[in-house]
Amino acid sequence: MDTMWNEIQPGLWLGGTPDDEWLGGPVAWDRGSVERDGRPFDAVVTLFGLAEPFGWEVEELRYGFADGPVDDLDLDAVRRCAAWAHERWQEGKRVLVRCQAGWNRSGLVMALVLVMAGWEPAVAVALLRERRSPNVLCNREFERWVIEHGGSAVEHASV
Repeated sequence: MDTMWNEIQPGLWLGGTPDDEWLGGPVAWDRGSVERDGRPFDAVVTLFGLAEPFGWEVEELRYGFADGPVDDLDLDAVRRCAAWAHERWQEGKRVLVRCQAGWNRSGLVMALVLVMAGWEPAVAVALLRERRSPNVLCNREFERWVIEHGGSAVEHASV
């Protein structure tokens, strides 16, 4: 992974949390080319429970969950996270979906965002791997669930 965040579609970013930005550590970001008005993003979905809050004037939805078996997930909550991100992205906001490494939890939610935008699940997964890392959805249970159930899952999602 060359960068902390990668743009998947214009205004839609996937990424992780720097090691020094876990709870209790300093909060700073490499503003780089994504900054506008002093903020790198307008809205952030944080899926790693130990991540520091993102910062001032950034709308943030936090829902930490484990990178583990799909059966252990509250899939309704995961779908709500995706719907929240999708809605803000459609409003023209710069949206980041992040977890710890930016591969599995965020990949699961981001794949659903793309499916909500009309992408086929397998194509969405391939795009995430191309734009972020080949390691995206290396949790094969998450990958299998997105491909097999992603299309029907987003039909029931609401914020």
